[in-house]
Amino acid sequence: MGDVGDEPIIAPVLNSLLAQEAGDDYGDYVLRDFVSLELERRFGARHAVALTGGVERTTSAVVVTTPATGSFRPNPALGVGTLAVGRLRLERESPELAVRGGFSGTLELEGGTGGDRSYVRVRGMARLQVPVGTTAFVARTWGGWGSSELPPRRAFVMGGRGSLIADSFRAWGGRRAAYGAIEWRARVPFPAIPLGPFLSTGNTVTVAPFVAAGWTDDAIAGMPWVPSGGIRPVFGVALEWFHRLLRLEGGVNLDGDVGFTVDLGRDLWGIL
Repeated sequence: MGDVGDEPIIAPVLNSLLAQEAGDDYGDYVLRDFVSLELERRFGARHAVALTGGVERTTSAVVVTTPATGSFRPNPALGVGTLAVGRLRLERESPELAVRGGFSGTLELEGGTGGDRSYVRVRGMARLQVPVGTTAFVARTWGGWGSSELPPRRAFVMGGRGSLIADSFRAWGGRRAAYGAIEWRARVPFPAIPLGPFLSTGNTVTVAPFVAAGWTDDAIAGMPWVPSGGIRPVFGVALEWFHRLLRLEGGVNLDGDVGFTVDLGRDLWGIL
């Protein structure tokens, strides 16, 4: 099973708990069976080129369970049957748990064909961190384009948690999209809470004002996400506490809508 999004937008363990207890599942899923072969060539520790080819079959997932409270939102019909798919990926990696400045990014070209459908998809992502004294600026951006027969599960989506925090979750999407965000991180003194003889919450908190903006266009029929109708900015601030293990975000858009999220630090998502 896979999500329509290209990257995770919430810590997996937190998403599982929210889905089980409150029906808040931050994903749109498709059943995916595939066989593929990948060839990868690395250049040093951080650069890689990968070529993948294979066959995949996608089937729309149906919600058949209920949470402890609330209800799940409908899952869109994302299956399109069997396709032969090839991907070329160029990658510059960023070290895990990095604290210094640096640049990372990926560029992926994808094509598929099968039945009466053939498509091409291109997506690029970049992240830049620049130290400024004891603070740092962090910028992140991505953009994508898909051809007219792009499968629904390969749409570009945004809104709410993980992107435009003040908008509804995945309100916006289509065959074309662009997103960017920049934040300024500064550590400020904060009272430490003892958690035993050897541990505390730490005596600082990271404050990170940010601005984000996104745009989508070229709707895919039958999907719950729609074109954004222009660039949608969001302004907000994030707080990272408990040695950056917890991140709280709040933001507002130009319509006056406000959004809040609580999550684990992104550096932990890969192991949680």
